[in-house]
Amino acid sequence: MIHERLMDHQQPRTAAEVSADLSAALPDRTVGGPVVRSTLEQLVAKGRVSRSRQGRTVYYTAVGSAEPVEDSSAKTAE
Repeated sequence: MIHERLMDHQQPRTAAEVSADLSAALPDRTVGGPVVRSTLEQLVAKGRVSRSRQGRTVYYTAVGSAEPVEDSSAKTAE
């Protein structure tokens, strides 16, 4: 869901901006900033999001398509 929100924007976004966007899109759910930041960092580690810094501010940008990444462990051996 966070990756899709980043894909909707052309400019890099901060974790706070992504969190605010999710809160507006999902008013019935509580979206915590630390959870969004942690998820963004996990996406960076997987290569689905890139991270850049300007001073003390960290910006995140989606990489690639919004399609789910296929889990190679789910494939069956033939």
